[in-house]
Amino acid sequence: MIYEIDGHQLDTVRFELRRAGELVAVEPQVFEVLRHLVVHRERVVDKRELLDEVWGTRFVTESALTSRIKAARRDLSANHLLVHYDERGCGLSDWDPPEVGFDTWVTDLTTVVDQLGLDRFALLGISQGGAVAAAFAAQHPERVSHLVLYGAFPEGRIVRARSELERRDAAMMLDLLETGWARQASTFGEMFAAQFMPEGTPEQWAAFVELQERTTSPTNARRLMEVSSYIDVTELAPTITVPTLVLHAGGDRRVPLPQGELFASLIPGARLCVLDSPNHILLDGEPAWARFLEEVEAFLAT
Repeated sequence: MIYEIDGHQLDTVRFELRRAGELVAVEPQVFEVLRHLVVHRERVVDKRELLDEVWGTRFVTESALTSRIKAARRDLSANHLLVHYDERGCGLSDWDPPEVGFDTWVTDLTTVVDQLGLDRFALLGISQGGAVAAAFAAQHPERVSHLVLYGAFPEGRIVRARSELERRDAAMMLDLLETGWARQASTFGEMFAAQFMPEGTPEQWAAFVELQERTTSPTNARRLMEVSSYIDVTELAPTITVPTLVLHAGGDRRVPLPQGELFASLIPGARLCVLDSPNHILLDGEPAWARFLEEVEAFLAT
């Protein structure tokens, strides 16, 4: 079923939200909130009904619902069109790709923008996507108006390891990732979520683990993480000529700040903005998230 919402189309079969025919990236729980409100638009839907519909028997606080409603409003009234795609092996993309590698990630990005007919656009790269975005910008400077990198790293975890102990830690993380992926009862699941959102609530950590199951398989998670661990764009970054903004949480426990500082130092003319947060995934409502939006908005206006 497709519903029209003030210039948007909500497709409840394909789980897609579109604005003027273009996909809008929506978190799964935000989509479920939107879907329920639209389906039952002719009556008042109370908070308890939404909590039961979206989270079922899991206990969550009303703040979780409030954050999803805020996100839904943001997705329906954004100033910019955000095009988001699922990388190979993840989400709605093929979960059994014949090949996974850094070069294929860059090729996939090129394919997406070619298919959409995007001639010149601002490019946002988050975490491991930062290196992919940087590689694309280096190869196609005429197509990238602005490059924004958040929580990104030019060196994967194994590449930046400086001791045998650090290399062993990186290898152990791959094993833990595969055994603990998408397991609510796994200690690793909570630990992994806490690395991304140390200031997150138990409900947010649980939602993060639940999202893993929808995202990809344990085998794919390890496969993708292994490719990510060997990323190295330190020689490529100095060739980037497009305006670049590097944002990084100062206390990021997943990707340490020195990696953001290194990225900014390698790209000519790049500006580094350090956000006051320990979270790799910024939380809605924390000051760093508002600062992130302000900095990106101002940068894109230049």
